[in-house]
Amino acid sequence: MKSVNQLIMNRVIYFAYCLLVYRMGHDNAGGPGGAWFLDRVEIELPLLHRSWNFPHSRWISKDDDDGMLEHDLYPDSVDCALP
Repeated sequence: MKSVNQLIMNRVIYFAYCLLVYRMGHDNAGGPGGAWFLDRVEIELPLLHRSWNFPHSRWISKDDDDGMLEHDLYPDSVDCALP
């Protein structure tokens, strides 16, 4: 299992206090296959009183699932109201 410190690519699109998309990926390094299984990403921003859950439950791997090393994740709910 890879740690957050090993992430190579991750970009966030943040608009009006609303996290819309989280792009998760890696460089396929780190042992045989370099495959990751990503269950979900949870992000908390306490200063903004915000949190998001991005369900995924898929492989990020050249050899498994869709063969892509980057996936766009979408939150399970979207609340763009100002705090």
